[in-house]
Amino acid sequence: MTSAFRFPGLRVGWSLADCAKSHMWGIEVAKRVSEKHGVKVRFEIDYESGFFTTFDSTGMNDEQLINEIMKRVNAIAEAREMFFNEETMNEFLASKGIEVERKRSRRRRVSRS
Repeated sequence: MTSAFRFPGLRVGWSLADCAKSHMWGIEVAKRVSEKHGVKVRFEIDYESGFFTTFDSTGMNDEQLINEIMKRVNAIAEAREMFFNEETMNEFLASKGIEVERKRSRRRRVSRS
C-alpha cells in the first residue's frame, strides 16, 4: 500500500536550504510516526514525493488485512498532518540549530485625528 503527495509548497523562489529543511522535517515526521504506530513509514523525494508504507499481506485473512491497512492509513494521515504543521516544524528545526523564518505580524495602522 502506498500513499503519496507532491512536495508541499515547492514553487519558484524556493532555495536549496528551504528544500533541505523540508526534507529533514519529512524524515523526522516519518520517524516519529513509525515509532508511534509501530509501522515503517518513510519520506522520499523522487518523481513522486511524500510518505510511504508497504507490507506483505501473504497469509492474512480479510480482517487482518483491513486492520493492517487502517493502521497504515492512520499513520500516513498523521504524518501528513504533522508535516504541514509549520509551528511543529519550526520547533524541530530550531532544536537542530537551524534558523527559521518567522512570520511577520502585520501592524494595524491607527489614524490619529
